[in-house]
This record gives sequence, C-alpha cells and structure tokens, in this order.
Amino acid sequence: MAVKSMTETLDSLNNFLSEPINDLMEPLNLMHTLKKNFHLQLMLVDFKRHNEELLAKTRSEKSQAVEALNFEWAANQRELERECLKYIALRDRLQLTSSTFSISKQQFVFFYFGLTKNDEVLKGLFEKMI
Repeated sequence: MAVKSMTETLDSLNNFLSEPINDLMEPLNLMHTLKKNFHLQLMLVDFKRHNEELLAKTRSEKSQAVEALNFEWAANQRELERECLKYIALRDRLQLTSSTFSISKQQFVFFYFGLTKNDEVLKGLFEKMI
C-alpha cells in the first residue's frame, strides 16, 4: 500500500466532515498519521464556543462586574472578550463557515463549528489525539 502525502491524507480526513463515517478507526488513523508521520502539533480552534453570542454575553457580564465593583470578574470577562475577538477575526480572515482540517506551520488544526453530527464525532476523536 502506497503512503499518502500530507495533502492526500488531509483531503481524506476532510471528506469525513460531509460523508458518513462507517468506521471511526478510519478518521482516527488519518489523524494519527498526520500527527506522527509529519511531526505536527495538534490544535483545536473552537468557533462554536468563541462566537458573537459569547462575545455579547461576555461584554454584558463585564459591564455588570464593573457596576458591582468586582474587578477580578471584570478582568476575567475582558480576557474572554479578547479571546472571542481573536477567534472571530481569525474566522473572518480565513473566510471559514464550516468545520475543516488544515495544516499550517507544523500544526495540524481542526477549525470546529459544530454544525453537523460528523463535526461532533471528529472533534471527539481529535481531542483524544491532543
């Protein structure tokens, strides 16, 4: 059996985002191959969590914390606000609208949106690899 290139392996893995997964070992093996054979670090970018909804909630809670003079809570909310802004800017800069696997600078990245059943399954497998 011929060894797949990094691009072929990544393409095969991305196909699982839209196609039925009959055997969970198939995408898991592809993830393992990318991680080990190409010496990549894994990174999950969770756009389902870090989105405009959380940003609005965080800003509201930050304001409430300041009004309550709870500056530690306000600082925590400000940090979460910055994190959300960073994720939203990245999503917009890359023009992503759905989950995808990618490789950049020796990192194997799963940009996760959680829009489909397969997204959830693949996120679970990916998190086991981290």
